[in-house]
Amino acid sequence: MPADVIAKCKVTLEFCCAEKQPGNSSSINEGRMPYMWCGQLRRTIDLSDKNEDKSHLARIAFFQSGVFVVSVCAKVSSQDAPSGIEESWWAPHAKIVRVEELEQ
Repeated sequence: MPADVIAKCKVTLEFCCAEKQPGNSSSINEGRMPYMWCGQLRRTIDLSDKNEDKSHLARIAFFQSGVFVVSVCAKVSSQDAPSGIEESWWAPHAKIVRVEELEQ
């Protein structure tokens, strides 16, 4: 992309997690979230600033067994576009996380 176009773009990275088959886990806890994010889930990056630190850290704590899908989405918007207009790009690969309870 030309530098003048990149300068007008804003890219927001957003991490996402979803239970693959909700309700099929062996330890369903009513009203309790099956996981919790810790850290920075969303980050806006300035593509025109090559010196900007683009590192990003987020972690997930799982509270019940199940199969979860974890991925990231990049939302691209332009300063010239009307508010709320953006294009979303999902990562080409998602990670599958299997969570099982340890027997004690």
